[in-house]
Amino acid sequence: MTRMTSLSNERLQGYSTTSVQPYWNAVAILAVTKETLCFTSAGDTLLRTGEEIALLAFVMGEEDGNPGEIERASSVIFEIWNSDGKVLEITAQITQTSPGYAIAEALTEPLPPDLYTVKVRLGGNPYYQAGETSSELAVYDPEGGHVYGAGLLSGDGLRLFSFQVRYTRRNPQVPTGNLHFMDLGVRRNPVRITATSFTYLVIPVEKDKAYVTGSCTFNGQRGYSFFLEIEDRDRRSLKSMDWLRIIVRNSAGDIVYQAEGLVRAGLIEVYRRRERDH
Repeated sequence: MTRMTSLSNERLQGYSTTSVQPYWNAVAILAVTKETLCFTSAGDTLLRTGEEIALLAFVMGEEDGNPGEIERASSVIFEIWNSDGKVLEITAQITQTSPGYAIAEALTEPLPPDLYTVKVRLGGNPYYQAGETSSELAVYDPEGGHVYGAGLLSGDGLRLFSFQVRYTRRNPQVPTGNLHFMDLGVRRNPVRITATSFTYLVIPVEKDKAYVTGSCTFNGQRGYSFFLEIEDRDRRSLKSMDWLRIIVRNSAGDIVYQAEGLVRAGLIEVYRRRERDH
């Protein structure tokens, strides 16, 4: 007696054949794997507090000449995280825009000021698989306060910093100020970082920290960006010390310099206006 296993065309949609192997003497098994999808996150990355958040992902099938019906992948899951953990999870249906391509989009309620990570993954289904992708979302409040500081970082060498960043009523979309960082302990070539513009200042609610990004010169050369993270730790205890971290990237996104440490001499002040004025 000859027995064969079979799968319907509907169940095979979206799969690619990997092998056909003999089973006993008269049975063949059709082994299949899920098609792989790719994500590109293209939603909001910088928002003022109080605004709805647009989540958007572009979905692309494998370039194998047989893209299949991507809508069978059903849904995409957006997860929004901050440093404390997952804040929100939203499921969005996938809509095919052309053979092999689709989008998934959703709107969320406004989130409080913070620096978030938006993770995108595929919902469970029997047809497709995909890796996870992520992007940054900064939510800022132009009336939330300002930051300033100056001092010397602990650690090897001599690392000096000074900064002052705030939003103004004249331009509540883009912060203004200054930032200087100098590391005199890097071999024979001191590092000098000077901000030339600012992208955002984020002061999370009920946290003694802040995030600042923008463009800068690196040893006098333009074409670099910086990320500054600070913590006003001496607000918690007279014995604690403030903390600072700075990362500099080139135009390709590669890290060319980074430093962090406790403030050995000086101070960092995170001023939350709404908290202290009410």
